[in-house]
Amino acid sequence: DITITKKEDDDYCIIINNEHIPQLRISPVYQRMLEDPKRSLAEKDYIREKIKNALFFMKSITQRNQTIKDIADYIVKKQYDFFEGDVFDLKPMTLKEVATAINRNESTISRAINNKFVQTPQGLLPMKFFFSQAISEKSFEDKKAGSVSNQNLKEEIKCLI
Repeated sequence: DITITKKEDDDYCIIINNEHIPQLRISPVYQRMLEDPKRSLAEKDYIREKIKNALFFMKSITQRNQTIKDIADYIVKKQYDFFEGDVFDLKPMTLKEVATAINRNESTISRAINNKFVQTPQGLLPMKFFFSQAISEKSFEDKKAGSVSNQNLKEEIKCLI
């Protein structure tokens, strides 16, 4: 659904993959139907209502794509070290955090990332991969508390096994 690639200037480029989705438009046939004097007022009202619904649908798709792009932008900024390094550099990140950052509802973020995949320099990953709860850790050397992504712990356990 999304491709994230590294540019020459060490920045990342985010591309929403929509090439397989046809461009939506309203056929001019409907405009001509509205201008036809033989059409009844009820028929014209019906056509106007359907055009209005179609325009709303097209606007919703545009908003959805923008939301996905905004989420991907935030992921790249927040998880920059992951894109530069490996899975152990993944930072804890929640739906609520992203929702607040991009001014959307948490449920909107959840629906937007559901069944979406991201092609990254580290491979093809589900968008949900980037969302994990923080687990508190305590460094034994400096007794300083911090947090680590639960995804990092899972990867460390896999390495140990």
